[in-house]
Order: sequence, then C-alpha cells, then structure tokens
Amino acid sequence: MPLQRALARETIKYLWRGNSIGGRTENVGYEQTIDELVELAKLGTRVCVICSESSHLKCHRYTVLTPSFEKRGISVIHIEYNENDK
Repeated sequence: MPLQRALARETIKYLWRGNSIGGRTENVGYEQTIDELVELAKLGTRVCVICSESSHLKCHRYTVLTPSFEKRGISVIHIEYNENDK
C-alpha cells in the first residue's frame, strides 16, 4: 500500500478503519473504533481521519464522525486541499 509506506517513512503510523468508519456501507464496530481513536488522541497521538471526498461538508467526516468525536471531548479540525494554494 503506497500511502502506508510513504507515511511510515515519515514515522507516521497508518491504521485503516474503513470497515468501521468508512461511511459508504454499514460500519461494523463503529463506536469501538471511535473510542479507539479517542483513546489514541488522549494519549497524545495525533489522529488524522482521511477520505476521498474533497469537501468535509459533503462527507461523513463532518456529519457523522465530527459529532462522535466532539461528544467524547475531542476537537476536530478539517483540512482541505485547495488547488489555488499550489
């Protein structure tokens, strides 16, 4: 997996949780996965959830994941790619 290898070179750990928080199908173990990511964040790990959707406003990251994280006391920052920033 190219993304995983590229991140590993930067000492960033990649955890795929698409079956749990992917947003396109039924998520298996959703609450447990959110709790896992919250625990990592509370331990000081920087957690990044990425998606193929260009705008977080059109994505489950905003409508589903953000409220789940905020309910557990985790603040969420959305980073978007802007082609004009090249």
